[in-house]
Amino acid sequence: MDLRKEREQLASLQRKRAGAQQRADDLAAERARISFAAHSGDKAARKRLSEIHSEISAHESELASIDSALAEAARRNTVAAEEERLDARRADADDARQILAEMETVGFGVDESLAAFVERYQKFQELFDALHRLGFAPRSEICRVSLRRVVSTRLGGIGLAELLPPGQRVALSALLQGWTREANAKMVTIGEPAEAAD
Repeated sequence: MDLRKEREQLASLQRKRAGAQQRADDLAAERARISFAAHSGDKAARKRLSEIHSEISAHESELASIDSALAEAARRNTVAAEEERLDARRADADDARQILAEMETVGFGVDESLAAFVERYQKFQELFDALHRLGFAPRSEICRVSLRRVVSTRLGGIGLAELLPPGQRVALSALLQGWTREANAKMVTIGEPAEAAD
């Protein structure tokens, strides 16, 4: 069903019903005006009253048929509106299927990236611990606290970690430069050539 056409049909019937009701009101008013004369011997009024009775009877049937048509039009409007709503939801479902397919691809990538991050983080922590055991890095807890700041710096802006104040945000590259400088400084004190900090 075409909802626009159904709405137009309903509006047309509503206008028709209003016009028919106005005609019924007019007939009732005319009947009231001539009833006394018709029942008091006025032959012309009596004749017109009989005509009004016939018109009112026919008009009541017309009004009833218009009311039935209005009820059907309202039902058809409801059906057409529901069909239109379902068509829109089906279109939304098609869009949702495409989005879900893309989300699945992106989601698998996120999962793989997180797994790779955990693996690299563990390796980084192992290397830091080894450097600490050799005396060229601070204790491991410093690394863990610092890396939590790095993670919060990266993920805080998207709501997946605590959002740090700007002064506490840090990049791993900056931390590495600082740790490398400190290690190089210790190497120099024992007569080793320093590695250039990146």
